[in-house]
Amino acid sequence: MTPEQKEYYFLGASGLVGSQVVETYGNEETNIIAPSAGELDIRDRDAVFQALAETDADVIVNFVAYADVDGAQKHPKEAWELNVAGLKNLVEAAALEGKHLITIGTDFEFDGLTTHPGPYNENDTQVDLTHIGTYGQTKIEGYRRIKNSGADVTYIRIAYPFGNPRSERDYVKRELEYIKKEYGLFTDQWFTPTYIPDLALALDKVSQDRITGTFHVACNPPTTHYEFGLYLASKLDLKEPVKEGSFDEFMKVRGRTPRPKFGGLNTKFTQNALGIRFHSWQGALDEYLLRVSV
Repeated sequence: MTPEQKEYYFLGASGLVGSQVVETYGNEETNIIAPSAGELDIRDRDAVFQALAETDADVIVNFVAYADVDGAQKHPKEAWELNVAGLKNLVEAAALEGKHLITIGTDFEFDGLTTHPGPYNENDTQVDLTHIGTYGQTKIEGYRRIKNSGADVTYIRIAYPFGNPRSERDYVKRELEYIKKEYGLFTDQWFTPTYIPDLALALDKVSQDRITGTFHVACNPPTTHYEFGLYLASKLDLKEPVKEGSFDEFMKVRGRTPRPKFGGLNTKFTQNALGIRFHSWQGALDEYLLRVSV
């Protein structure tokens, strides 16, 4: 590493979001260290403390999470180990070494009920966990440990990320698959998708200035999966019809994992605090489709 380079330590850099962000950061001004899960398991407390003690990087960016919503419901222990215990290891090690830790949250930390609808502000917190799935609950518990740690931590919530055409988990890729299979897209569930280049912009700002706190990165205004699908289909001139589906009917099936119906993330505070502007979901989708082939 040259004296002019800034060093970043990325965890979870092979996933949907992390891999695209790392690609954005890759230039002659940065030196990126990105150990795989096999090289550093954040559940291993001793290994985490050793790794952060040995790296010269001042900024640790954590994308590691158990993010399978339905899987977390079936395997709560595994979700807890990554989203709570593993994150706690990172927070404590970063505090000890004087590192700035940036980690990622989710809109699934909110129930999205009519009594407590989104889009949610950065300082909103969910108190009643009755209608939140295990994934959301573990992310909330991880966030609580951050808030009480006293460490230099930045917590950034995102939702339904897209902008990585190489990942089948990319929201646009999944939406396109649903349209082609003629699945019904929900007309009655509201959300604010996150455009990964917007997230990279926010990460760059908070890491350069070592800004701590809680922030949201998402496209506004809120939309439905059906509205998003209609716009996507029109831009690609798809032959398949975009069919309507019902979130309420979907959730009536016994055993469904709780999901926010009136969800979404408000980003006004984040954009003002960081001095940046995020795309509308239409503008983000336009840009995404110009630079990739889906």
